[in-house]
Amino acid sequence: MRRLDEYYVFNNWDKRGSFRIGCPFLKNIMRIKISTRVVFLFKNFVIKIPIDYRGYLQGKNERQTWDNYKQSGKLCPMIWEIFGIVCQNRCIPIDKINANKVKEIKKLIPTFDFDNCDLYNPDNWGTYNKKEVLLDYGVNEQISKMYKCKTY
Repeated sequence: MRRLDEYYVFNNWDKRGSFRIGCPFLKNIMRIKISTRVVFLFKNFVIKIPIDYRGYLQGKNERQTWDNYKQSGKLCPMIWEIFGIVCQNRCIPIDKINANKVKEIKKLIPTFDFDNCDLYNPDNWGTYNKKEVLLDYGVNEQISKMYKCKTY
């Protein structure tokens, strides 16, 4: 019988802040990202599981935003949401986002038009069907105030 640490590589973070599973039978199948939600990235979909109250609120708000703006074509398609757990289609990551794209989505979805908005972070965007879409659309002004501000 092999030890657990022979199967898994626990210090395996990639440049985008994702944990790449080092298990032989899961290799290149799944990655994990952690913030207020644990995000499991599979080949064709992602599952976001809240790990705190902010993550739960983000999942619920993501559902509400999807229901109100899914026809815009600017959001990553949501497959389902239950109890703040979200399943979305998997998108291709992008390295940078145009400021005009952020202004466009803030104008389209007024709840995103606040100062501490993280829409300028390219990790929150991806490509789906050759179009740039917003991946993480669960934060609003109320939820953003729950984050501690960093000073540099």
